[in-house]
Amino acid sequence: MQLIHFAILSPFLLAFVVPFLYKYVRRIHTGWFVLILPILLFTYFIQMLHITSNGRTLFSQAEWIPSLGMNFTVYVDGLSLLFTLLITGIGSLVVLYSIFYLSKEKKKNSLALSTRICSCL
Repeated sequence: MQLIHFAILSPFLLAFVVPFLYKYVRRIHTGWFVLILPILLFTYFIQMLHITSNGRTLFSQAEWIPSLGMNFTVYVDGLSLLFTLLITGIGSLVVLYSIFYLSKEKKKNSLALSTRICSCL
């Protein structure tokens, strides 16, 4: 599995880890833990600009269910990279805003639920 596959699957993994982080680390706002991933993904995908700026594409394939011949394939071109950067960039700003907007009482489950919903994108 290449790094791009992990970058795509990591929001799903974080959606299940964040509620446990809130349970054990209550003095730090949960949003600070959530904010790390969109920023890392934005910086990772911005490094791919040099690949797609010349019209080239990135193609990556990993075996998913080998017995059925099913593969997990990722194809990155200029348009998909543009939307990926928009989603991760604006998502980082939204999470940063939510840290200061949500109070300690309001944030209990809403930020974790929002992370789970956003991971469906």
